[in-house]
Amino acid sequence: MRFQHHGKDILRSLGTTIEWMAKKKAKQVIEATINEDVHASRALKMRSDYSTLREITKIYIEKFGTDVRRRRTARNNVGALEKIVRVASGLTLENARSSILTGELVRKFEAAEQKRIAQDKKGYVDQQSELRVRTSITSWLKQARSIFKRTHMSWFDGFAIPDLKLFREQGVTLPDRPRPRPLDQGVIDSITAAAPVLARENPRCYIAHLLFSRLGMRNVEQKAARKSWIVRNPVGGGGRLGVIYRPEEGFKPKKKTERWIPIAPSVLAEIDKHWTLSPEGDYLVPAAHKTERANIIDDQHSAWCGKWIKNHSKVSYELRRYAGSLVYRKTGKIEHVQQFLGHADLKTTMEWYWYLLEETPPLEMNDFAVPIEPLSKVVAFPH
Repeated sequence: MRFQHHGKDILRSLGTTIEWMAKKKAKQVIEATINEDVHASRALKMRSDYSTLREITKIYIEKFGTDVRRRRTARNNVGALEKIVRVASGLTLENARSSILTGELVRKFEAAEQKRIAQDKKGYVDQQSELRVRTSITSWLKQARSIFKRTHMSWFDGFAIPDLKLFREQGVTLPDRPRPRPLDQGVIDSITAAAPVLARENPRCYIAHLLFSRLGMRNVEQKAARKSWIVRNPVGGGGRLGVIYRPEEGFKPKKKTERWIPIAPSVLAEIDKHWTLSPEGDYLVPAAHKTERANIIDDQHSAWCGKWIKNHSKVSYELRRYAGSLVYRKTGKIEHVQQFLGHADLKTTMEWYWYLLEETPPLEMNDFAVPIEPLSKVVAFPH
């Protein structure tokens, strides 16, 4: 708003995009200025009509959390926003208003989190620490921003929310990921040698091990997988496991990653040998309940193979990636690796398995010499 008082132009931001609210506040500001009510003028200047983030996130959880899985996702996203606001401004969602969602908030959050990156005595940055911290920064931002997707904004009609363009688009320094490399053969040999002991002492964890190392399955896929997902070959043994949309079981694959994973007869026989029926159904990784199954897949197996696989953030996942490299060595086709692992984009597969594509033959001494045609074979063209 702009108005004159005693011949002086006064320009004030009203802190709202709602027309009736702006008119009401403008009237209060003018009255306070004319009456020279300093206290009222200051209070009006400091007060914001933007909605609090807690009000907005309550609606988000209500609208997005239509089932148990989505409610968990919604709470995680709200938790990420809460962390960003607390770290960057020291506020809670109850007293932070939506006007705080700016590019500056993102920059402050990144600056605060970067301080957690470890350095050695000489001041050199620890690469693994930097990777973990920067990966977590991008993950928290992605979760928080997902609350304010443009497709969700209709849920917040009636709330005063500013333009979120800068909050959505402010970039951060991406993690500088080292180029992937295969696991050392000595590590693989040690894990293979120890697997029979795992099968005898913890058969349920052993099945998870087979799903990581022979079928290349993700953690979340293993937690939902059932034995009924396997279609057995009528002749010769083996079969296929369908990681496909199964609405009756509440399972939806990661975006564009539906696939049928081939199972060799020897692998299927090993699964059958150690499998038992769960109290809650025919889950492929047997357990008494969902929480125990998650513990077997996420924690127990990671702790077991972590004895040999060092300096990796996703220990069990390294076996999934190694399985992908074996598929490439057997087929020579990167597209088969994409299908086996369920990568939505071939670019992702290329990024993780570039080291395999680099296995080019060496040049011999004579390869560099360009053969010279004898003069007798040179064709002369008339001018």
